[in-house]
Amino acid sequence: MTDMLEEDALERRGDTSGHARRGRVVAGTAMVLAGASLWGLSGTVTKLLMDRTGTDAVWLTDVKMLLGSAVFFCCAAAATPDRLRGAARALARPAELVRVLLMCVMAYLVLNASYFANVAVTNAATATVMQSLGAPMTLGVICVRERRLPFASEALCFVLAVAGTYLMATGGNPTTLVMPAAGLALGLLTAMGQASESLLTEGYVRRWGSLVVNAVGFLVAGVLLLPVARPWVPGPTLAYQPLDWALLAFSVLVGTFGAGALFMAGLHRVGPVRTTLLSTSEQLTSAVSSVVLTSTTFSPAELLGFVLITVMVVITA
Repeated sequence: MTDMLEEDALERRGDTSGHARRGRVVAGTAMVLAGASLWGLSGTVTKLLMDRTGTDAVWLTDVKMLLGSAVFFCCAAAATPDRLRGAARALARPAELVRVLLMCVMAYLVLNASYFANVAVTNAATATVMQSLGAPMTLGVICVRERRLPFASEALCFVLAVAGTYLMATGGNPTTLVMPAAGLALGLLTAMGQASESLLTEGYVRRWGSLVVNAVGFLVAGVLLLPVARPWVPGPTLAYQPLDWALLAFSVLVGTFGAGALFMAGLHRVGPVRTTLLSTSEQLTSAVSSVVLTSTTFSPAELLGFVLITVMVVITA
């Protein structure tokens, strides 16, 4: 957190030298990779928790978002109180409030609810693979917005990301989708949420900081999900198993707070296109952790997809 505040201070002082810019890109790349990896690991831990307890994905998602929001608010109040007050003043304006609500719905509610629902329907690795389809969505929007074709490196990374996702989703057989129809639908929603996170939150992170944006985003999404999730009703066995509470705490502190803070801070430094492409590294963490923690197996074609995505991450970084 201190490093994030120091970099913000450099930016406000106008330190725009090549060395400083390069440092921001390197730091941002590391933050996005770390945040994405923690998110991928969180998916596997959440899958393990749901399998152990039979807890509903919507209930668990709402609990994670509300608890994560509380942690973000506490950290924002301690580290960036001026930005927190600035956000409160901005949200008093109706036009700003509407834009923030749209951002919260798409980048937090849709992304988190559809992702963890897909984890329950399929598995963490498959849900994370489908989420990576947000990369071409983001790239397409950026190119339309800037009225240009993709740069050569962006096009290459785009091809590698799509090819890797295709192999992991189909096992190399174009006539077979290795997931149920519900998984496909939820995966596409997750991809839309992923693209929205990269496209809609960048400006707010620049103005308010990642702590405040995540605090507001998770709070609004959690409140909107309350009527469906009813988080005051405990999961079937969650209240009686210490390990389950430990898994939930890990999901909140590492998968929600840690991943969210790092990802948003990295997004501010490297931009939406590179962030979305780098975030496909979630698949590698999710796949490895799925094998270790839930005994998930993958075909040779899926493993080739991992390699292609790894190459894409190296080129992007």
